[in-house]
Amino acid sequence: MQIPGNLRNTLCALLATVALSSGCNNSKTLYNGKIDDANVSYVQTFDNPGYLTSQTMSIEKAEGGSIDLTDNSPYPPDYQIDKVKITKDGKTTEYLSSNATDSAIIQEGQKKFNEYKSRIQEEKPKEDLEFLRNF
Repeated sequence: MQIPGNLRNTLCALLATVALSSGCNNSKTLYNGKIDDANVSYVQTFDNPGYLTSQTMSIEKAEGGSIDLTDNSPYPPDYQIDKVKITKDGKTTEYLSSNATDSAIIQEGQKKFNEYKSRIQEEKPKEDLEFLRNF
């Protein structure tokens, strides 16, 4: 069966678009573990050419509730929180750095981000060394 030229070109363009867009976002997990009583993950997201587009630290407490702290700065990252998402009692609320009324939440989120980032930098080498010794 032969496909007419215009339809063939349209199908080729559509397939190319799907193929290119399917790999648009890649992520790299920098940390996924436990710090004190919290499950913590720290993930960076990249666009197709491999440029950093955002990084999110998710902290979930054993007694319930979680926070997501997101830095949406492009490469190089500025490590300044742009969004705080708080989930508690089944309800989620988002706060943005662009909203002046959210500044207290963003500032507190920044403190948590800095605190946990520092802890990750301490804990990850210890965990990796322990893994290596027991390998």
